[in-house]
Amino acid sequence: MNFFIKQLAIADLSVGLLSVLTDIVQKITISWLAGNVACKLIRFIQVWVTYASTYVLVALSIDRYDAITHPMNFSGCWKRARRLVAAAWGFSAAFSSPMLYLYEERIIQDQLQCWIDLGSAFRWQVYMCLVAASLFVIPAFIISACYVIIIRTIWSKGSMLGPAAVGGAAPRAAGVNGSKRKYLDSRTLHPPTYPVSKAIPYANANNLKLSEPTAKFNPV
Repeated sequence: MNFFIKQLAIADLSVGLLSVLTDIVQKITISWLAGNVACKLIRFIQVWVTYASTYVLVALSIDRYDAITHPMNFSGCWKRARRLVAAAWGFSAAFSSPMLYLYEERIIQDQLQCWIDLGSAFRWQVYMCLVAASLFVIPAFIISACYVIIIRTIWSKGSMLGPAAVGGAAPRAAGVNGSKRKYLDSRTLHPPTYPVSKAIPYANANNLKLSEPTAKFNPV
């Protein structure tokens, strides 16, 4: 769990340092001064860390889903966590790879800029739909599905264990108390019918020892 939080923090920090900071520098300099290779590489990294910030959350949701729904088969080892995080960064890099082709240096209003130009409005619509689907719709669907299943699993297991624990102990306690109460009531309301004398055992004459008087009686 801490490994996923660490990776998420790295991705979010990279968004602030590599995406926001470079845009601030470009606003100050107005013109692009880093060259065409840096233009492609920086734009790729900016989009990459933005995607990674989202897909690390997807990896975390999948990890929690597996831990809740398959607790006996779940192994929280480092290899599994690293594979999920590596897949998140890998998918982010794959979705960001078109930036290496689309961005290039161009002169816009007599200023050299790192620019993207798709031409027609239809291409822009397709591009924005693909970005929205890969950056928001698909991750949101996966995360929502994972947590809905997690909530349903916890709810179903809780409803199965709750009545058994409460309803199982109460009848046993009621049965024990009821049997004791019934036994005591029967002895109280129905006393024994045999004579009390029979309850006292007879004394055995052979076991009795009569002591002789220590002083003789002298009649007057």
